[in-house]
Amino acid sequence: MQCDVIKIGNLERNKQPSKIDFQLESGEYFLSDKKKRQRNGQRSWRSRQKMLLKTREREAAFISPTENPGHAANSAKINNENNDVAAIAKSLKVILREVPVTTYPKRAFWSFDSGDN
Repeated sequence: MQCDVIKIGNLERNKQPSKIDFQLESGEYFLSDKKKRQRNGQRSWRSRQKMLLKTREREAAFISPTENPGHAANSAKINNENNDVAAIAKSLKVILREVPVTTYPKRAFWSFDSGDN
């Protein structure tokens, strides 16, 4: 499409064709709304297909890690450590039950209220 020349004062500038000019040239401007929606639907369908293809390629390229045979021994060791931690926590709860809990007065010593403590 050719650029039209516009004269503004002493300056001449090239006018870029608008979106409507391009639509008139391609014949898309005169399409019905149904055909426009159909064309846009085809474009979006193609883009979705490309996206799915790329995700499948990425998934195919991904190699999942394999488990080590020594992993089972490590998990047993971790379970033993968890049991030890549970035993320590239980013994601490027993000890804390025996320690008397100190109570604090209702008013702190820095209170500025005038009244009985």
